[in-house]
Amino acid sequence: PGYAIPKGFELPMILRHIGNLPDTDKSSLYGLNTNAESKAMKKESVDFLSAFKQSLPAFGAVSDTTPSLEEMYMLVDHHLSKEIPHDLDVSGLTRESLRSHGGTKPLHFFVVQEMMRLHRILAECRSELHKLKHVIARGSRPSEAEASILLNLKRNRTPSAWQSISWNSETFSTWAEELSRRIKQIVEWARRGRPKSVWLGGLMNPIAFTRLFLQDFCKRNGLPLESTAVTLDLSVADYEETDSSGETHVLVSGVLLEGAGYDFRAGKLVASPPGNQSMLKMPHLRLVVKESIEMEQGAESMTYRRPAIPVPD
Repeated sequence: PGYAIPKGFELPMILRHIGNLPDTDKSSLYGLNTNAESKAMKKESVDFLSAFKQSLPAFGAVSDTTPSLEEMYMLVDHHLSKEIPHDLDVSGLTRESLRSHGGTKPLHFFVVQEMMRLHRILAECRSELHKLKHVIARGSRPSEAEASILLNLKRNRTPSAWQSISWNSETFSTWAEELSRRIKQIVEWARRGRPKSVWLGGLMNPIAFTRLFLQDFCKRNGLPLESTAVTLDLSVADYEETDSSGETHVLVSGVLLEGAGYDFRAGKLVASPPGNQSMLKMPHLRLVVKESIEMEQGAESMTYRRPAIPVPD
């Protein structure tokens, strides 16, 4: 609607034609529902507010609301003892992983890499908190950067320095809880082998895990890597009845669906209700390997076609 070929090829006529075009397009023009348009507008609003806040003067932003030394000490002590888990015993868990995986298998190295990344996050957080605790114990005021961390924690926000080496989270309590869950999964994995259901969202590098599963499957079945791919079986998997041997599939959880709905009875994707922008938490699903030809033949029944408008990060 509103688009046509210019009636002439003279420059003034072309410029006039371009000037009459709408500044923005409606989502329906691209076959999208109203969710795509409202999400793009929400993203623009967030970007504008962020830029506006950064343009405000920062004088007194930290010092005016800095808590007392006693409050800061109690805050840091609480997070050290309650919120932040203790350091990982990477050496001991590596030895246990060798036993549970039957030697230096690719999955063992993957688990070790996950542990190392989580250990780095833990070490960074606990180091900063111990440093703050000593500064406060001496009765001296923390630096501006240290005070910023304290204020973030007091307001239940995750310090940006910690998010830069981990993941984004709206609140610190959510971030700390997720850190504990991630550590629990990888520790159990190292000690007992791959869990029955892998929490994909709890892995630092989930793509590496899916690639390892694909390589192992192809090696056992004599299939070339270039003719196979990993995909999600959209039928809901029964956690209790599903075989966890991993010969043909892997049970996964933590998958979030955005931009579409899900029919739990039929086990398939459906159009998202207009105005519903929340992400849907999916049940346990099967991660399976299929040959390219098989995926092409079943593409229409397995795939929900939904165009997307790219939004700058």
